[in-house]
Amino acid sequence: MKTKSLLLALVCTILCAFHASAYDFMVDGIAYNYNSNGSSVSVTAGGNYTGEICIPDEVTYKGKTYSVTLIADNAFMGCSKLKYVELPYTVTSIGVSAFNGCSLLEYVEIPYTLTSIGSGAFADCRDMTEVTIPSSVTSIGQMAFINCTGLRRINSYPNPAKISMTSNSSVFYGVPKNGRLHVLPKYLQAYSTANQWNEFTNIHDDLREGDVNCDSKVNVSDVTMLVNMILGLCPVSLPCADINRDGKINVSDVTALVNIILGIS
Repeated sequence: MKTKSLLLALVCTILCAFHASAYDFMVDGIAYNYNSNGSSVSVTAGGNYTGEICIPDEVTYKGKTYSVTLIADNAFMGCSKLKYVELPYTVTSIGVSAFNGCSLLEYVEIPYTLTSIGSGAFADCRDMTEVTIPSSVTSIGQMAFINCTGLRRINSYPNPAKISMTSNSSVFYGVPKNGRLHVLPKYLQAYSTANQWNEFTNIHDDLREGDVNCDSKVNVSDVTMLVNMILGLCPVSLPCADINRDGKINVSDVTALVNIILGIS
């Protein structure tokens, strides 16, 4: 029995070592795997993932540049020293258990291009206090936020009727239901009755499209901040600043914002 236990431990050690090094290349401490299309890559496990990390929208390796489009399954799983991650506008999917067990993770900057959040993606991220779900999200896997006990604010932009979610109550299991769920005014009733969302007891319809500076108002100060983002004078926040939701921050967003302020759109 003792021999069997030692053998099992050895096998587990080998598998863990293999998992930790099973990537195609690494740049600036971030590990990548090639995607099947040959022109893009996924962020994967094995990198130096501690503190604050900013994932680039593209990476160059051996003279070729690749677009970073996916956060792979288990990419940051168990990275207990990871605190903050900024994802680029090129990322469209967060894989299964991608941030599972990142116990010190406080926030992930999610771009407005994201379409899916995998099962268990943020499971047991107990220090995460806030998350923004952009309007582009159409799928949230089961147990995606299970046991995120510190999650006290959720900003959710999509129409809940357009989000594919498991039919049971597992997505937000362990998340405080008396925390603040902020939604767009036009979807307030939908969230109040939608499966799992209706478990939250503190739903607010105070999110505003075009509220770039997040002061619950949409006015000329938002235009000023957006222009500063475009000029590189302040950090870009894609969930707020990508007004026309094309995954880019440029003058067309300023036009869209001005139209919102004028009531044209």
